[in-house]
Amino acid sequence: MGEILCQTYYPSENKIGLKRVMLDNDDLGPADKALLDLLNEGRITAPFAAEKTGYNLQYVRDRLGRFVEHGHVKKVYEGLYELVNDPRQDENKK
Repeated sequence: MGEILCQTYYPSENKIGLKRVMLDNDDLGPADKALLDLLNEGRITAPFAAEKTGYNLQYVRDRLGRFVEHGHVKKVYEGLYELVNDPRQDENKK
């Protein structure tokens, strides 16, 4: 299946580039899957997720940010995340 790209402005770099719209199962590592499991149970914060999964706090924040960028997770409040759609379930529908 081909990638779906969208044009995005990156203000910190003052440039326009392309990014993939959604992640798929092939893009997910063990940390991503652990975070998605937690998100399937309910809203989470990065410190909570880092403690539960054993991954570094900054790494967890980076991964949650990537999920937000790709539309799988929504930041509902400063530091609070909830699942929009699980990319693993998207793969099962194909």
